[in-house]
Amino acid sequence: MKHHYIYKITNLKPFDARKYYIGVRTCECPPEDDKKYMGSSKYLKDVFAEIGIDNFKKEILSVWDTRKLANKEEIRLHELYDVAKNPKFYNKSRATTDKFCTEGHVTVLDTRDGKTKNVSKEDYEKFDYYEFILNGKITVYDNKMNKIKKVTVTEFKTHDHFIHITQGQVTVLDTRDGKTKNVSKEDYHTHDYYEFITKDKIVVIDNTNNQKMIKQISRTEFEKYPDKFEALSKNKVNVLDLRDGNRKRVDRQEFIDSEFLISVNKGTCSVIDITDMTVKKVLKSELLKNINYVNINTRKYKIFDENNKLIVELVGGLREYCEKNNLSVRLMTVSCNTGIPIVSRSKTNKHINGWRVESQKLLDFIE
Repeated sequence: MKHHYIYKITNLKPFDARKYYIGVRTCECPPEDDKKYMGSSKYLKDVFAEIGIDNFKKEILSVWDTRKLANKEEIRLHELYDVAKNPKFYNKSRATTDKFCTEGHVTVLDTRDGKTKNVSKEDYEKFDYYEFILNGKITVYDNKMNKIKKVTVTEFKTHDHFIHITQGQVTVLDTRDGKTKNVSKEDYHTHDYYEFITKDKIVVIDNTNNQKMIKQISRTEFEKYPDKFEALSKNKVNVLDLRDGNRKRVDRQEFIDSEFLISVNKGTCSVIDITDMTVKKVLKSELLKNINYVNINTRKYKIFDENNKLIVELVGGLREYCEKNNLSVRLMTVSCNTGIPIVSRSKTNKHINGWRVESQKLLDFIE
C-alpha cells in the first residue's frame, strides 16, 4: 500500500535566513517510518553535507489518500508561503499543477564550488560569485588572449586562464587595500593597481630569505603570510629605493635586478595621521588599533542647512553620521556627489530639504 504525505524539514542551526523546506512524498511504508528520506532537493543536500544532517528535523504535516490530493496540498502551501521567493525557504521553485515553477529564477554557475544552480534573481544580483549561464555558456575573460568570450561551463572549469565575469565585470585584487573586487574591464585597464585573480590565485613576489621570486599563489596563502608575499600589479612593484630613501613604483624586472630596491608592501598600508596631517606607512593592524590613523582615501565632509549654515564637519563616516541622526544616506550621498541641495517630497525627509553636502579628499589638505 502506498502512502502520500506532506513534510517539512527545519534547519535547527541555520547559518543564514534559510530554515525550512516543504515537499511531498510517496512511500510504501507508513510516513512515520520513512525517517531516512530527507527530501530530494540538491540544494538541501549540499547544506546537509556542509553542516550535517543531524542538525535538521523532519515533520509530517499531513497524510493523503492519493498522490493527486497530496500534490494539491503541496501547491497550496507553496503558494501560501511563496517558497520560491521567500528567503526563509530552501525551496528554489514552487509546485504547480503538473510541474515546478521557477519564475523569478536564473540558472547560474556558483564559482565557489563549480556547481550549476537555480537561484533567485535577487540572489544573482546580490552575490558576485554567481555567473549567469545562457544556452550552456558563460561569459569569461580569456587571460591568454586578453579578450572577453563565451565558453562552456566545462571549458571554464578546465582552464585556469578563463576569468569569470559578473555582469560585465572582472574579479581583481586591489593592491592598495588587499581586497578582492569586481570592476569593469575598462577600470582594470585604466588602473594599474588592479591585479587579475585567476581562479582565486594572484601573482606575488615571494620575499622568503630575501629571494625575489615571482609566482602565483592562492589568495588564502597570500592572506595567511602577509609579510612573506607582495602582490604584483600589472608588472609594477611598490618599492623603497635605499639610495635616496624615496618610495617608487618600478617595473618588476627592475625590482628583481636591483639590490637597492626593497618591497614596501609587506602587510603595510598608507594612512593619514590626523594628529599632524602626515602620510605614513604602517602595519595594517596599526590602522585598526590607532583611532588617529585613517585610510589614505578618507574624505572630509561639510554639511550645510537650507540657510547655508555649517552644521557639522566630518572626517570620514558620512554614512554612520546619517544613520545615527536618522538622515537619509541616499539623499545626503547624492548631494555630496552632485553638489546640489536636497529636494525631497517625502514627509520623512522634508526637514532636510535645502541641505547640501560638500566633500574633499583629506589628502588634498596635506602639503
